[in-house]
Amino acid sequence: MGFSSNSETAGATTTTSNTRTFSTGPLENAANNRSATVIAKVLNNGTGQVKAEVSVFKLNGKKKLITRDSVTLSPGTSDFLSVNLNRNVLQFEVEIKITGRSALLGVFGKTAGGNLNPTHRVLNSEFTRVIRKNKPSRTR
Repeated sequence: MGFSSNSETAGATTTTSNTRTFSTGPLENAANNRSATVIAKVLNNGTGQVKAEVSVFKLNGKKKLITRDSVTLSPGTSDFLSVNLNRNVLQFEVEIKITGRSALLGVFGKTAGGNLNPTHRVLNSEFTRVIRKNKPSRTR
């Protein structure tokens, strides 16, 4: 299954770890110009394969996963994930986990009329890198 039924920027490369997670941060969706759909776009700009896993979360109340999908991209290719946002998704976040050396990311909201929503446009340089600390292991 693939997408097509989206400090350090996402396009940066690193030699210490080939897996990085990036977030749009919380996006407000309760205004009159709400997005009915969110699209996550991933471009493999490198010379090796890139795996991208996109997760979309509903944030009003407790953070809840709406959908998660992944795809492996060959060099020079791109793909996207389009997710419908129900009327009750008043806040959301998109996280993109990249395994590989070089990828460019973008997230775009679309209104019910199919128009791009500039409020929900997150460009590659605007993503926040998510760093999750590993829990220390217990020894007895």
